[in-house]
Amino acid sequence: MARVAAPAERTRKRNDTDPPFRILLQDAKGPFNLTGATDITLFMTGGSPPTIITISCTADPGQGTAPEVTGVISDDDLDLHPTGRGWIEGPIAADDLAVAGDYKAEIQVTRPVGKTTFPNKGTIDYTIEPDLDAA
Repeated sequence: MARVAAPAERTRKRNDTDPPFRILLQDAKGPFNLTGATDITLFMTGGSPPTIITISCTADPGQGTAPEVTGVISDDDLDLHPTGRGWIEGPIAADDLAVAGDYKAEIQVTRPVGKTTFPNKGTIDYTIEPDLDAA
């Protein structure tokens, strides 16, 4: 089972670029081992008009060096586990979150042994809310 342990649901304001996406990926054994990953991409689709967002991510630079994180991590716990297996991070460009609306998201990890999609059942719900100064 490939799943996204943290954060599973997210909301952001339109055009916000900080902080970057930071997500914990897990499989049936626990935090997913990203060693050798050649591509990690977050895909989101939704909004009005319909929009596709693609964000290139990287594995945590401390991959495999910190104690393993076990269980589901909530947003409140993110600062307690800043490094370790399974964590990815993706910078947000100025135009990535330009279209407000409800989105469905997934992360695809490509390694020499193949591609794994997170989550492998369903999608991640994500909302980009309009900001008050939107024209």
